[in-house]
Amino acid sequence: MKLDKRYRQVLGPVLMVLWLFLLRPAFPAGQEQQNVNTGKQTEQYAGSDTCKTCHEAVYEKSFENTPHFKTTLGNGHGCESCHGPGQAHVEGGGDVTKIISFKNLSRQETNARCLSCHAAEHKQRHFSSSSHASNDVGCLDCHSPHHAKAPQYLLIQKQPEQCYSCHTTAKSDFAKPYH
Repeated sequence: MKLDKRYRQVLGPVLMVLWLFLLRPAFPAGQEQQNVNTGKQTEQYAGSDTCKTCHEAVYEKSFENTPHFKTTLGNGHGCESCHGPGQAHVEGGGDVTKIISFKNLSRQETNARCLSCHAAEHKQRHFSSSSHASNDVGCLDCHSPHHAKAPQYLLIQKQPEQCYSCHTTAKSDFAKPYH
């Protein structure tokens, strides 16, 4: 009897993880997603190829060559993985109020969107309790998915200059002889 209880305690969470990550329904570009709880339609995805028709320069110069491009693979939503479903944006003639624009989000909202994918990674897992977060430094203060100057980590400046822009005392410490 104890084995059955342990088996259920382990099997329940394992099945939940499998459903969340492997068996959940995928919604290809352009298809409507149904809200499971209410049955109502939610917004539609337009697809990255549609985004590319108006945002070709951003797509080809600063999205296609970044790690975020992998969001277009498989059943991913590409641009819409970060900016949200875009069909209403397209139908509205590019109405910026119908798409998620990071310019209009608070640092906390931006961080939450970034961490919705990146929190699983070891380096970002504890960002919300970091000194950067507690000092109101957001992801986009250092990183840019579209206009990075340093391809590694998508930084807006090369290292160490990026860090020195806030950590001014560290610059003099790094200049000291180390032996």
